[in-house]
Amino acid sequence: GTLMRYSKHEQALELYAYAARSLEQDGQQRDSTEKAMERLTKGRSWATFNVLADKAKAKADLGEYLEASRLYKEAFATGEFRATHIARMASVPVFAQTNELEEAFKQLELLADTFKLGGNQGFIKDERCEPLHHDSRRQQLMDKLAENAKLYE
Repeated sequence: GTLMRYSKHEQALELYAYAARSLEQDGQQRDSTEKAMERLTKGRSWATFNVLADKAKAKADLGEYLEASRLYKEAFATGEFRATHIARMASVPVFAQTNELEEAFKQLELLADTFKLGGNQGFIKDERCEPLHHDSRRQQLMDKLAENAKLYE
């Protein structure tokens, strides 16, 4: 958990793997081993999400949008959902740049409806989102995001 709080996701994955091997070899009672393995599995999944999202952002920062898109989709496929709004925000322009408009709108809908993200300026000002401008769904979602901003006033 400490490694995750300090964004040391790769190291956290290594530690989770080590802990899982140790638990399997340990002679603890079955119940406590199962509970510990459940916590390790959840932690490993969260660390995996963060490793993939970090790599996706790094690829996007380099303009390698196809690889960034693949990594974001892989991160979202881990099933982690809570506190993933930052990665989802970063994925929208990536999906727009790779012409994966359905995926971009899916993320925008989650941000507007589920995460109640307040504000749309990042998406309006980001030139990489220009491929979304020709779709009628864009304005509806931008309006929702603007309306959400009032929740935080």
